Amino acid sequence: MKKPFFCLIFGWLILSCCAKASALTFNWTTSGFRANGSGTFEIAETAVSHGGLYQLTSISGTFDGNAITGLLPPGTLWWATNNAFEYDAVNGNWLLNNSGVVFSVSGSGAYDGVDLWSAASISASDYQILGAVDYYSGVTYSGQSLGITSATATLAAVPAPLPLLGLGAAPAFSRKLKQRIALRRTRQEVGLAG
Repeated sequence: MKKPFFCLIFGWLILSCCAKASALTFNWTTSGFRANGSGTFEIAETAVSHGGLYQLTSISGTFDGNAITGLLPPGTLWWATNNAFEYDAVNGNWLLNNSGVVFSVSGSGAYDGVDLWSAASISASDYQILGAVDYYSGVTYSGQSLGITSATATLAAVPAPLPLLGLGAAPAFSRKLKQRIALRRTRQEVGLAG
């Protein structure tokens, strides 16, 4: 009986400790004329640093009153879009270049694609705070707004690594449990003998 229980606990500890996050989630917001949006986006990395360049892997939320239905592949809507951003940890901004990030939306709006980019960029390699929004109907460009006044991105709260805490507590808990079981058996044996 001891061996299967020990193997079960040991296997759980190994799986818990080896499992690691495969993505980081950010809470994002934008504000401005026809550019109010919020939601979350993910990147594949497990850590970020100030000034690092990262590729978005997914995005969700709302933009200009419409639900975001997903990230579009790089090069969609406009040939140079790259869905990459630079993380500004000091100011909590997500910085884009003039290639930008593209995603689809659904709702009553007259467009189904959005391209967020930085009008302040001189070249595709310059990452600046977001400033521009392009709206598309299909792949037809339908207008530009330079109305983004703020664009923030903060790491979403991540729960503490409970499996690691459990790893330290498991032996002590197991020892106490074994002592309680042994004490109960002893009392039962004493009761049967009396």
